Amino acid sequence: MPHIKLNMVRANGSGFPNNTVAQFRFQHSPIHTITIPQHSTWIAFPAGTWIPFNGAGNINLYMDGEHIDSSPAGINETPVTNQQCTVACGYGTFFVKYTVF
Repeated sequence: MPHIKLNMVRANGSGFPNNTVAQFRFQHSPIHTITIPQHSTWIAFPAGTWIPFNGAGNINLYMDGEHIDSSPAGINETPVTNQQCTVACGYGTFFVKYTVF
């Protein structure tokens, strides 16, 4: 069974407040909630930030319990390393690096 692992995240945009809290999900299943202390800096997700999955899906952004955006390209079961996708919100854009294994 394939797994998706979140590697790093960066908030890009001048509208992000300090300590922005964002939850990232895959196929709407929670992977990790992270507090981003400042924008324009890559933040590593903790080790073990991965979930198993079946079929294709997208990385979803949730803020305050609400679905905000999904990555534009579907992610499938093909192994990849350190790929990048984007999800946007009213503050700007999150860049998310991930691995499928």
